[in-house]
Amino acid sequence: MKPDASASPETRLQWAVQTCLKAGIRLTDARRAILKFVAQQNAPVSLDQIAHAPQLAGQCDVTTVYRSVMLLKEAGVLRPIGSCGKASYFVLNAPGEPVGYLICRECGCIDTIRMPELAARNLTGIVQDHGFSAPGLVFEFHGLCAACARAERGRPPVVKLAVTPSRSARV
Repeated sequence: MKPDASASPETRLQWAVQTCLKAGIRLTDARRAILKFVAQQNAPVSLDQIAHAPQLAGQCDVTTVYRSVMLLKEAGVLRPIGSCGKASYFVLNAPGEPVGYLICRECGCIDTIRMPELAARNLTGIVQDHGFSAPGLVFEFHGLCAACARAERGRPPVVKLAVTPSRSARV
């Protein structure tokens, strides 16, 4: 089963469970709860958000969540979304969901954008023209969110190569 961009959380969860079973991953209650939580999200979620999801309350500790998320990532069920050195975020790696992410390089916030089909097809073509395989392609655009851009415009430029007078020059 392959969900499409408008798939329900239940369909996305079913895809994730089937993918885990095909990969030979034992689905513990905690792993099922992790998958259910992530399948219900429309935006990337952090490890902290996953660990504190209501579905996981009292089932396992943060270390177990981390290990489970890493296992699901290695199996291709979850995919990490880059955030320029900030917290790690994850989404369900369901195929057929042309998604892009706007990632602020300053504060790390992430906005999800639905890629129009034509744009996704054109970008996929560009990627393939460069010899890359394109299944499950995710587009990440790094820049500054509106709040960080406003804050940056208000700051004076940083001059790292500025020469400061030495003590002997001041005497």
